Amino acid sequence: MVQNIITLRNMELVNSLDKLRIILFWNILKEQNYLLLDVNYSENKKYNKSENEQILNVWYKLYDDYYAVKNDQKAKLFLSKAINEMKLRVRIENIVSTANFLVDLQNHYRDILEPELFAEYEQKLYSLIKELEPKIKLKFFEGIEVNLKIIQSAVNALTTSLTLMQKKTSEKIEQEITNVYKVVANVEQILERSIPNINEISVMQWLAYEDIANEKIKSVKNGKR
Repeated sequence: MVQNIITLRNMELVNSLDKLRIILFWNILKEQNYLLLDVNYSENKKYNKSENEQILNVWYKLYDDYYAVKNDQKAKLFLSKAINEMKLRVRIENIVSTANFLVDLQNHYRDILEPELFAEYEQKLYSLIKELEPKIKLKFFEGIEVNLKIIQSAVNALTTSLTLMQKKTSEKIEQEITNVYKVVANVEQILERSIPNINEISVMQWLAYEDIANEKIKSVKNGKR
């Protein structure tokens, strides 16, 4: 039996295209907020690292499922770009989080830890940042303050890249959200009945409606020939 909702310690995650609302799908891409998959999400709700990773993995799975079902190369290319934006945002967040650990290490543990242990932790944090951004050129033995400036410069550059990417996709996502309502309206005309609760339509339902609309368009075109 397919599980549509994953229930964890303090989360309920939508885990199926049958349950994921199409409007929510596009809003997650628009806001780059995969936490919206949590049925009980709120802006004030806190998630630990493990929970963040769990939600992100569910989102990537849903995206892959959509990618497999959606038989449209242009749509796949656009969705791939949108997902890359989200991955870049997550990278930036992780770099900033790791840099904050460096600040904490410098401010609260320099006088507590033995020099060798302090240096060990410092180098481990540098290695984590290097994994997240291989292009960054850290000065491993010149101190935390020097490297924090280098890290901030890298974060600024990545953030600029993210901003440029977002400008290119934001308008397209708005068009896709509008298109959901247009497709449903077309299907209502084709079926000669209204479709209730448009905002509750799942991804799979919407894809089915889209197929109906496309088939109608094809038949009309063929009839004109």
